[in-house]
Amino acid sequence: MSDQLTTVRARVAPMIAHLAAAIPRRARWTFTELLVGAAVTVSGHLPEAIAAAGHSRAWITYYWFVEHARWSWLALWAALLALLKQRFTPAVWHVIL
Repeated sequence: MSDQLTTVRARVAPMIAHLAAAIPRRARWTFTELLVGAAVTVSGHLPEAIAAAGHSRAWITYYWFVEHARWSWLALWAALLALLKQRFTPAVWHVIL
């Protein structure tokens, strides 16, 4: 394994773990597979993310995870914002929606 890959893995793994902690324990692996799958695809669409992740579960499991979310989108957003605040600490934040 190259040093560059090791560096990237060492930086990205804690961020993924931080985001996954916002998801209930039972659904964390599904979330992590979808997150990594979406990150490595060009478009990030769900079918491509599932295919890129290697889909260790049935397709319907992933769609059920997204459609019938029994986890809080707000908790995930809070974890993402906390992660951004931790990694990038400017004096002023500008948000464009």
